[in-house]
Amino acid sequence: MNTPLALQDQSRIEDQILRTAQKFKGSSLLDQLRSYYFTWHLPDHPDSDELYQWVLWLVQCRKEIDLFLDRDSSLMQKMPQCLKRFQLIFDPMNGLGERDTAILDHCKMHYFCLNLLVKTRESIGL
Repeated sequence: MNTPLALQDQSRIEDQILRTAQKFKGSSLLDQLRSYYFTWHLPDHPDSDELYQWVLWLVQCRKEIDLFLDRDSSLMQKMPQCLKRFQLIFDPMNGLGERDTAILDHCKMHYFCLNLLVKTRESIGL
């Protein structure tokens, strides 16, 4: 079994995401990240009810990301707050099987990419 992703992995993973996103067409890094993010599939349905709640949150977040990235969006402050809440996914979850552990790491990768989208958007002053 692999070591679960941790917040300490964030910088390394964000660098990997950026390198891959830059291969996508787009007029800006933000457009490239958005294009890359939407090539990702959503996590499978986990066995754990607790993890399932995180997957549901992720589905909602994904629906709202385009609205958030729009500079006129009322979600401009909501997404960073949601990401702070989503950091709780890095707290230990007991009793996860190997499949659910892989789903958990998949959710964490979505967190890393969403966080990078937010940071990129903020860095260009939108």
